[in-house]
Amino acid sequence: MVQLNYAKESQISGDLLANGGQILVKSKGSTLTMKGDTVAINQGVADIALTPNSQLIGRIDNANVQSEAHHTLFPLNSYAPAKPTPITIDTAGRTVLTLAKDSLWQMTGQSWVSELRGEGTVDVSPTSAGASAGQALHIDKLAGANQFLMTLNKTGQGSDMLYIKEGTSTLQDVVIKNERDVIESMNYGDRLRFATVQQSQNEFVAGKQYTDEHRLMKQALTVEYSDQATD
Repeated sequence: MVQLNYAKESQISGDLLANGGQILVKSKGSTLTMKGDTVAINQGVADIALTPNSQLIGRIDNANVQSEAHHTLFPLNSYAPAKPTPITIDTAGRTVLTLAKDSLWQMTGQSWVSELRGEGTVDVSPTSAGASAGQALHIDKLAGANQFLMTLNKTGQGSDMLYIKEGTSTLQDVVIKNERDVIESMNYGDRLRFATVQQSQNEFVAGKQYTDEHRLMKQALTVEYSDQATD
């Protein structure tokens, strides 16, 4: 096991790979700026805790897609760090991210998190300017009161998505970064999917409205839960 206890204003630059072992990133009451990907494979565990005003820039991957039926859509059978020999992935790992209030995770690519908890912010949208494709965040277990910053599009292309296996009864806050554009593009009766939750506990609050007060006629998006099989 490797445990990193960051102090003062710390920085970590580079990827973290938990290949069958444990990596713990904890704080002694300080802040951390972390730039790089976090990957857990072959039953390895990567557990990161961010304090207030700390920031993580990178993607997280537990290789869990390897054990799922749709793994061919996301082929990941090896991890190729900045060295000649790729590392073979036989089984998934476990990734845990705890975000304190006022901490931020800026995703730089599609990510898989075993457990996301805390009160921080996740910016799901791509970081590259003018990106035409959205990003997806896969969460096995959701806990805490998190905030998700998302760019949405009713056509699906360029729209961010959340895929959650186990939801929570705690309110989650979704901030639509392009809210006015989305509202203006919608017609009455149009529907836009931003999350799929297998075991929902009303975490996104059915009936919640996102409104544009800048128009002569008030328009609103309303959160609605529906069965994906019949939607």
